[in-house]
Amino acid sequence: MRWFFALNEASTSFWDYANLVQVAVHSARKHTQLTPVCLYDGDDNALTAWLEADGVKVIRRRTFLHRWVTDLAPIPRGAYLRLEIPDVCREQGWDDDFVLYTDCDIVFCHDPAPLLSTLRPEFFAAAPESDQTDFARFNSGVMWISVTGLAAEQAALQQTIRDHLAEAISPPYDQAALQRHFAGRSDALPLALNWKPHWGDNAEAIILHFHGPKPAQKYHVLNHRAPDYVQRLVGPAFFAASAAWDELLIDQAASQSLRFEAAFQCSTPGQAISVCLNQREIAHVALTRLADTYHLSLDLPPVSGRQIIEIHYAQSIRPGTTDP
Repeated sequence: MRWFFALNEASTSFWDYANLVQVAVHSARKHTQLTPVCLYDGDDNALTAWLEADGVKVIRRRTFLHRWVTDLAPIPRGAYLRLEIPDVCREQGWDDDFVLYTDCDIVFCHDPAPLLSTLRPEFFAAAPESDQTDFARFNSGVMWISVTGLAAEQAALQQTIRDHLAEAISPPYDQAALQRHFAGRSDALPLALNWKPHWGDNAEAIILHFHGPKPAQKYHVLNHRAPDYVQRLVGPAFFAASAAWDELLIDQAASQSLRFEAAFQCSTPGQAISVCLNQREIAHVALTRLADTYHLSLDLPPVSGRQIIEIHYAQSIRPGTTDP
């Protein structure tokens, strides 16, 4: 069973999501027989090297929205990659009837295949966003997709998105577009396949989705530095899930030979940090959150011999040859 997730390097939170991706993949390896596929918009870096070294198929892709919006913001650049799945399957010669899509901020607690194999939606199945009984306002963070069904709707779906483009490129992005286009036509996904910690503890959860607060935000929450909408979604179940997430991160890192970690902050606009391994850039972080500490943690690809790591501090978002 194929499992897709999507990632966009242009996001200012890209390296915050790198560990989320590693935990998601590691939990899939531990608890499932899924075949992971990453839809990726960006340049090669330490994370793509890690994914490929772990056997994850990385497919370089851009969303169709670039045809209409040349300066597309980072979030929709990644969010809309999920709608590329039917075309990707066709181009790769994959004949899957159904595939699983999830956001990066998930953990596989158990194998979803036994339950998913009983579901045959016409287009896709999704679980509620907040209210556990409201399947009309579904969350697109976990979708069980009919490849042929979604493929047949591609032209009409893209037209709906173009007709309501301002809405489509604003929060909640693809989710609003899918709710509009498939109103009354989506199927129900069991709650256990998209369980959120703010719903409370659930020993039967199959896919745990850190919808809203992410594990790395737990210290911001404890210090009351998180936004109000994040604080409202936090309870004991979130901290328990975050502790389990930490254990998975440590567990997957135990098999890595080299890890680079850094923390930095800046109070001046327009600055950036680049990290190079053996003269090849493996990370680039635009310091857009002024005076807020950034944490960068990279599991480096397998290499041998003498290694050289360089850290470049630039006075522009993407430094040129003359940048001091």
